[in-house]
Amino acid sequence: RADVSGSGLGLAIVKRVAAQQGATVTLGDAAAGGLLVSVVFRDAETPAPVPEASESV
Repeated sequence: RADVSGSGLGLAIVKRVAAQQGATVTLGDAAAGGLLVSVVFRDAETPAPVPEASESV
């Protein structure tokens, strides 16, 4: 659009940050019109369970 200003860096930055985090970015057409952006992150590793603190008085 001619009435919108900007440098056009937004999606490039999103793509780079997503890649650094192991995510993927896909672009598509939204059903209602416009742009659909999807960022999918990989599953995080399940952390080891933290042992309960024993109560000593």
